[in-house]
Amino acid sequence: MDSKKDTGLKSGKTRDSLILYDKYALHHLDHMREIEDRFTFDPKVYYLEYRPIVVDWIIKVIAAIGLRKSIAHISIHYFDRVLNKVIAKREQLQLVAITCILLAQKFHVTVFRESVYRPRRSRRPRKSFIQLLCEYTADTYKPSQVKLFELFIFKALNLKLMTATAYEFLISYYEITQLNEFNHLSVDQRSEMIRSLHQKTLSLIDRLVINKDLFIEKPSLAAAALFAAIRRSNKLSLWSESLELATGYKVKDFNHIFNVTWRLILPLHYLKEYSVVIGQQLSGSREKELELEKETWDIFCQIINNDSTLMKVDRRILAQSVIAASGYWCDLGLSWADIVINKLKIPRSVIEPVIKDIIKICKKIRSGENKIQQD
Repeated sequence: MDSKKDTGLKSGKTRDSLILYDKYALHHLDHMREIEDRFTFDPKVYYLEYRPIVVDWIIKVIAAIGLRKSIAHISIHYFDRVLNKVIAKREQLQLVAITCILLAQKFHVTVFRESVYRPRRSRRPRKSFIQLLCEYTADTYKPSQVKLFELFIFKALNLKLMTATAYEFLISYYEITQLNEFNHLSVDQRSEMIRSLHQKTLSLIDRLVINKDLFIEKPSLAAAALFAAIRRSNKLSLWSESLELATGYKVKDFNHIFNVTWRLILPLHYLKEYSVVIGQQLSGSREKELELEKETWDIFCQIINNDSTLMKVDRRILAQSVIAASGYWCDLGLSWADIVINKLKIPRSVIEPVIKDIIKICKKIRSGENKIQQD
């Protein structure tokens, strides 16, 4: 821990010279590093089989209710700690999950002094947070069961609710980068770089807790490896002086998991490359080009956060298929897929099944989102 508090680097920069949102930001970062050292994971084989399903369910429930993404990561941290200590039956995993969400919500309200759940205005009687959670289990559990189980989970956590999640570390790395780099760029270039980093950070952040190779690592290290991959996709150095000063980490510290995070983000390289090529087919329509770029990015994010099978497809084929599928949502017609296939010289037999799967998945996701908004 002392290494990250030392003087500085060869350039003469010191920790005190960093620009920060909050003067206590570095103290908070150090404190989170101390907290994460208290918890080590030795995952049980029985629970790893079902973990991706439950973790994905927690993230979707939190999003559907409208809670902060940080609460999802706290809930998952509790979930892992509990199952690292006790053995739960398969049919009890959902009960463990909603109880962890309940504790995370209470912890957030207590620490940050703000309500994170506000029932939607409706003519129907307002539901309590615990009633709403039970509904997401198709009423498999009753509020009374959850309240009883809450005490058991609380004891399993040794009454320690303070956490240090990869979410907090990744956001901290982004903020340090945003404030201490890019000052040499023009206003437009700086805005574009910050927008790109922010977009990728928020879209990929859930992979830190879903990916089986990342969640067992220290949160600060896993976040560092993912942020390094995000930086590389933006043609920046893997790690900067500012980040090294703030964290004490060097590339060699997270090099063993960098390949994991790079594989997650690699299609972005191809997305950008192919978007430029295909953009030339839009007859100079900048508005349509921006719409296509946004739609392409949204589809890619929906895939990586909701469908693990498509992530096994060759990265180049996946990127090409996403761009072809984006035309469906941008009112470019089905002929757009033909343009992409011909322009990029892709075997039709290879790419067409992937395009159909992408459109099918996106339809399902978006119909679900619309249903939530209507409710």
